[in-house]
Amino acid sequence: MNSAPYQVHALLEFADARCATILTSLEELFLQGLVVSSVYSGLGTFELAVDVYMQQLSVALKMSSSEVPGLYWSACDRAPWAQKVLQAHPPGTPSLHLWGGLLDRLQYPDKEALLQVQEEMLAIYEIMKKQADEGLRSNTSLSEVKLKRGQELVNRQCAILEGV
Repeated sequence: MNSAPYQVHALLEFADARCATILTSLEELFLQGLVVSSVYSGLGTFELAVDVYMQQLSVALKMSSSEVPGLYWSACDRAPWAQKVLQAHPPGTPSLHLWGGLLDRLQYPDKEALLQVQEEMLAIYEIMKKQADEGLRSNTSLSEVKLKRGQELVNRQCAILEGV
């Protein structure tokens, strides 16, 4: 059962009773359009839900759904079955860009820099783990190193992504 019409009706009744500017904001959303992008998209349930709700909102606001400029920009999922499902969405909801993984969205030099930092941190951790396995380092010390290197990894990768 499609509950979207009832939920949209309840939303608009609430908006009308509580805050008229919500209705104005929804109308502006329709005029400006909506760009949808998702990661770990799976079956594309989010995209389909957006489409259903936008259609129901257009009816409730007495606007033609064809007037709603909407764009399904990108979806991202590594699973081959999910990519097939995303590509088979009904007309209007398949994304213009379908990525296999988050890193696939990056240009080569940026992606390479992120992977290099990850490899460096992993190599350091593996050396420390080997030392712990050989009794040259305590497991507590290894946990501290793991935490510290993990924080360093995040900080270095964030610095790279801020420049993207």
